[in-house]
Amino acid sequence: MDDKHNKAGMITLMVVLTFNVLFFVYISFIHEGVNDANINKPAVKGEVKL
Repeated sequence: MDDKHNKAGMITLMVVLTFNVLFFVYISFIHEGVNDANINKPAVKGEVKL
């Protein structure tokens, strides 16, 4: 047996790469996003804008 690669390292690499791809797909296509409370809304008449 003249196998020179690190089997545990290869398995770990595949698991991490798979997780990263699935996480990217989830964030890009499934997650609905976040609600930003700091969105600039139009000023109400008479309101002082800062």
